[in-house]
Amino acid sequence: MLIKRDSSATSTYLDCSNNYLTALDLTGLNTFIYFEGSTQTASLTLAYAGGGNYSGNITLNNHTGLATGVSYSSGTLTSTSNSITSTPFTVSTNNGINTLSGTLNYPAMTKETTPNAAIDFTGETLTGLSGSYTINANAVTITGDYPIDSVLVWHHNRYNQKRQRHNDYRKRPAKSHYSCAYRCTRSRQNRLHHFAKQ
Repeated sequence: MLIKRDSSATSTYLDCSNNYLTALDLTGLNTFIYFEGSTQTASLTLAYAGGGNYSGNITLNNHTGLATGVSYSSGTLTSTSNSITSTPFTVSTNNGINTLSGTLNYPAMTKETTPNAAIDFTGETLTGLSGSYTINANAVTITGDYPIDSVLVWHHNRYNQKRQRHNDYRKRPAKSHYSCAYRCTRSRQNRLHHFAKQ
């Protein structure tokens, strides 16, 4: 970056081209005789965000000129395809005159596949996994069955027991209910019959 003031100290030359800038605040500085802020080259990592979209966080001030399929909102750049690996951009420098412009590059992202795993609650293991995963915020490489917390197994078994009791309760025959209703109805009829006789 080159900043140079002329001999009268009333004007400034600013050349910040061919850098890696995506933001520059020049509020109050609008007397440049020469300004160059083009040919910026910046890198960004996007991650799969669901729905076929890929997104990453970046600040773009009053942006323009993004590629088709790329959008920006509230600090998030979103691409609708992993085949789009770069986009041009232009952003404001807040002085109402000068802008930064260049290219944002990001590698092609691949949607993560859902692990094809099963939980063996009897053996207290995860089965069917092979590769690198994050478990409880710890990076883990799994090549075989992975032991799981016995507390999780205990809670799962307790849940199943409660669920089974609930299902058994719902499946009980309604005979006692109907019998009670019948007895209550007959009792009321008997009382009415007794009063009528009086």
